[in-house]
Amino acid sequence: MVLWFILVAKAQPPSPVKLFVAVLTRYPALVMQVSSILEAPYGPLDLSSQGIPFTATHYYEAEMGTHLQRFFLSFSRLIPPDQIVEIKAFTSEVEDRFRQDGKRQINLDPGYLDYHKVVLASWKFGGQKIYLPGGVYADITLYYYKRQFLSFEWSFPDFKLGLYNDFLLKMRDLYKAERQAVDKFAAY
Repeated sequence: MVLWFILVAKAQPPSPVKLFVAVLTRYPALVMQVSSILEAPYGPLDLSSQGIPFTATHYYEAEMGTHLQRFFLSFSRLIPPDQIVEIKAFTSEVEDRFRQDGKRQINLDPGYLDYHKVVLASWKFGGQKIYLPGGVYADITLYYYKRQFLSFEWSFPDFKLGLYNDFLLKMRDLYKAERQAVDKFAAY
């Protein structure tokens, strides 16, 4: 006698993800101010990067000037992935607080990583982006394979260069440790 089992997929809660904010500015002192603002709702930082020269594109220079640097802020508190929608709205409000003569002095790109990928939140449509509520799009920017993050054809030029891989790998290691602690605690 052969027994056939039909497995029915059921909705599962998403695994928590690691929140980060990619910061672009030519004013490094603003990064500390912004990190203090972001820590209030999202918890303390567990990792932050030094400024990395942003030379892959001139896209932001007309608005933000030259000599831009990219910084990363990683938060210790894991979040549900759908929280990125409200985080994108909040970081846009924070950007607006620092405008001078209508121009941004700082660009904040919230995102998250999990075991498999790096996702950035965007207001802009793109063929590869997934629409979320509130006009936000999830942009899968990098994927993890054999101890490295790899880009897609559509990935942002600076992410394609691999300049941030060391930082992202450290952040992923923190994420793994945090997930193991959460999963171990949940087992009790």
